[in-house]
Amino acid sequence: MMKPWAEATVLDLFESAVRARPRGEAVVCGTERLSYEELGARVDRFAEGLRQLGLTRGDRIAVWMVNRTEWLVTYFAVARLGAVLVALNPRYTVDECRHVLDASQAKAVVMQDGFRRHDYLAALRSLCPEIDRVGPGRWSSVAVPSLREVVVVGDAGARGTRSFSEVVESGRRSIDAGEPVPTADADPDDTFLLLFTSGTTSRSKGVMLSHRNIVANNFLSGERQRLTPDDRMLFVLPLASAFSCAHGLIAILSHHGTFVLLDSFSPSDCMRLIERERCTTMYGVGSMFQDIIDAPERPDHDLGSLRTGVGILTPEMAEAVREVLGVPEYHNGWGMTESGGVSTMTTVADPVAIRTGTVGTPLPGVELKIADPVTGERVAEGAAGEVLVRGTAVTRGYHQDPEATAALIDEDGWLHSADLGRLLPGGYLEYLGRLKDLIKPNGFSVSPAEIEAVLSTLPGIRAAAVVGVPDRRTMEAVFAFVVRDPAAEVPLDTDAVREHCAGLLAGYKIPQYVEFIEDDLPRNDLGKVLKNRLREDAERRVSSGAAGQRYPRARTSA
Repeated sequence: MMKPWAEATVLDLFESAVRARPRGEAVVCGTERLSYEELGARVDRFAEGLRQLGLTRGDRIAVWMVNRTEWLVTYFAVARLGAVLVALNPRYTVDECRHVLDASQAKAVVMQDGFRRHDYLAALRSLCPEIDRVGPGRWSSVAVPSLREVVVVGDAGARGTRSFSEVVESGRRSIDAGEPVPTADADPDDTFLLLFTSGTTSRSKGVMLSHRNIVANNFLSGERQRLTPDDRMLFVLPLASAFSCAHGLIAILSHHGTFVLLDSFSPSDCMRLIERERCTTMYGVGSMFQDIIDAPERPDHDLGSLRTGVGILTPEMAEAVREVLGVPEYHNGWGMTESGGVSTMTTVADPVAIRTGTVGTPLPGVELKIADPVTGERVAEGAAGEVLVRGTAVTRGYHQDPEATAALIDEDGWLHSADLGRLLPGGYLEYLGRLKDLIKPNGFSVSPAEIEAVLSTLPGIRAAAVVGVPDRRTMEAVFAFVVRDPAAEVPLDTDAVREHCAGLLAGYKIPQYVEFIEDDLPRNDLGKVLKNRLREDAERRVSSGAAGQRYPRARTSA
């Protein structure tokens, strides 16, 4: 019998799904299809194989590969052992990989040999040359002293590595001989995921997420999406992302649905898979949806099976997903890795304007507070402030970083998100951008999100991002990066952008600088615009004189 959601572990969820739908389709990856019973057997064998290597409860086991069946097998095998999964982004450089493996004190890494232009094994060889010198289990790494085992998916290998298939086969022989399947008596408060934040301003920090942090919260997210065993979730974002492994994966697992895996995103591959597998739900970011909408072959694909999903989208993109792509129940949401995935979501019953213009209401068990960034006091309804969140989904903190943890979570248990938002009537959260992104020309507080929303309404603009740059006259000036729409009938210029803003924004909010970009804004793997990189670029352009003429209407009043 399944434990109450508040007390369940990831292993409890998995075993429940295997019992409930043994012959139900669990995984689709390329030409491979596994039932829950088949997935369960493979997980048991791999967990036993890892146990034979000396891995046990509490050990950190890293996974470094693109979306594929072995990623899921490793995820659930780690849960069966009561160990901690350290998710490595498939685009990590050697230095980023070293930092995460060392900081997490990983004892083993399960990885694929390579994918397209990424040679993961070569990267690990450069990091740990010892794996070419002696056999498995006999080497010691200077760069990552905690590392003892490397398990490789694929044909390539090194003298000191083991193959994934061999570890599975070793586990099978042991189980067939009567050895009991490993089943750690994990506590819901045990850390299960160690996810490293993007680190756009400094070295990334390891967010500790327990079973309790992710199970109940993301089961309830699945409830808001009205997920059932008939739902088929397309995973196109990396499984290593919090949006996938802490949120989407738990939402579909807890409802006994199907994981449909795509190893990397392209609009054509994504649409083909949706059509072939009749996917009903997909998590994504705005740039992905925009690429699908713009794809010339889109009318040739039947995407009508898509019913729901969750994203953090602009109002315009949320509306386009509903109307252009025809996804009637798509949900906007808000959350962060440190809050266990998604903290707020819209509901199917919400009016369309609410579902596209806000990020919804808190999930059960989540508290929100909008606070003055300076005093920490709660602000009035409708006033902007920092978004604070509290509840069982909130992390205990950063791995071995008490100072950063103390800065993140206050004495009353409120997580300070550094996001700017306001609560509307009915408890709906309106996301306004990053608090640290606020621009203050002449002391006025300006939200970049407000300017970006205005820019997005100008025909001919495909995307825009706004940052602040130092300014001698106003202390800080507004700098807009604009991506032109190549299909626009009338080419945009700086004057057209400024005139458009002048009719909709107060004078001090109008961009003093406008820079056009031909391709796209710089983004991380989850589609988040890298504002720090844009800010650095803007400051270089202004200081060197390459930013062009400064817009003269930087006023000292509204």
